Amino acid sequence: MTRLIFSNTMMLCIIALIILTSQILLSIETKNMSWFQRSGSIVVLLGVLISARRIIRLGDKRRIVDWGLDDNTPEGKKVLLDERAELIYGPFVAIVGTVVWGYGDLILGYFYN
Repeated sequence: MTRLIFSNTMMLCIIALIILTSQILLSIETKNMSWFQRSGSIVVLLGVLISARRIIRLGDKRRIVDWGLDDNTPEGKKVLLDERAELIYGPFVAIVGTVVWGYGDLILGYFYN
């Protein structure tokens, strides 16, 4: 069950968006921009989980089962999602989280001070 949750790329992206949005609202409400900045660390961790989707999904199998699979097969679709998670979604979420973690207080403070 845990493996299914942590290998769900879309769910992890939505969680990252919810965390960022809620912390923006909390920061504006409390006038303390560090809440938004701190949320970046959690978003970076989610980006790392997304990038590690293939490892999480395969678990102990540790064998390469994805060479030459047709994208229309169920396993081929999973492999395609693995590749997108590793190369696109995970790094993007991690980069956004890193920018927020490093400069979130300045970014939000610029707009709401």
